[in-house]
Amino acid sequence: MKKVIQSMFCLLLLTSSMLTAQNSSDKKGMSIDKQLVFVLNDTNINEIQSTYTVDITDLGFKSSEDLNDFCTIFSFDFHQLKGDFASKKIIMTLDKKSLIDRKFTLLQVNEHFSSISKRMRYTYNFTKQK
Repeated sequence: MKKVIQSMFCLLLLTSSMLTAQNSSDKKGMSIDKQLVFVLNDTNINEIQSTYTVDITDLGFKSSEDLNDFCTIFSFDFHQLKGDFASKKIIMTLDKKSLIDRKFTLLQVNEHFSSISKRMRYTYNFTKQK
């Protein structure tokens, strides 16, 4: 009886870990966290889209002007941001050809987004204090 219970427990653990792995791999697209780190959830650079829409409802920009200023400041190199204040979204356009030509990996793109997040938070917090 003890072996049956142990076997069932092991099977349950194995099944739950497989479901977790499957769910995390099903996540595609782009997300942003409260630390203003954009994350591409695709599996490799060839799978990325040219445009992503990210919900920013939780960020709470005060005005369309603040959101547009923020997007203008952080539109450079291989990504452009455009804010939609009414729907609380940011549309990010990526220059996929440039990324592939420059041999960027998905990890490098995500590291770039992580590296600019501190400046993004500073700018965001500054606009909230106006």
